[in-house]
Amino acid sequence: MPLRTVSRKNGLSAATALLAVLVLALLALNQYTLDMAIDTSPAQLGANGGARAPGIGTGVLEERRVGSQADYAETVARPLFNATRRPVEPAKLQIGEPSSMSSLQPLQVQLVGLAITTSRGGRALVRSGADRNGTWVSIGDELRGWRLSEISSDRAIFVAGDSQQVLLLSKGERPQ
Repeated sequence: MPLRTVSRKNGLSAATALLAVLVLALLALNQYTLDMAIDTSPAQLGANGGARAPGIGTGVLEERRVGSQADYAETVARPLFNATRRPVEPAKLQIGEPSSMSSLQPLQVQLVGLAITTSRGGRALVRSGADRNGTWVSIGDELRGWRLSEISSDRAIFVAGDSQQVLLLSKGERPQ
């Protein structure tokens, strides 16, 4: 049986024509998607001022109220990475012997972090009531007349003249 050649009038086969139609359809779909309006309006606020977020209930989306920050104050006050989740008491300041310098006041700061390094000896992160972020103090640096002299795993020792003040790292209670 001899092979026959198919003559094409326009030089296009059926597969090429089908491919061209498919490409045109995808281009039209792309243009439609680009022209579609997107809702970027802000979230609606609930009656108590909190944002309303969709929740998942029984398989049907329902609106669930998200409270204000004040509604979660008790939850935020409890440390997340403490096994007991009890609020942390600030560390008590230990003040050495009274200084001979009458103008020098004890440090009114809380030790909230330590970074012990071999190259620099370490740094202490201290925070006062007014300073929310805290301040890093390196060994040898002065803070309000007190010089940071020593850092260990749970304390930082500041000296001024012949007086010393030991700040303990505040830790939550550990489970028994």
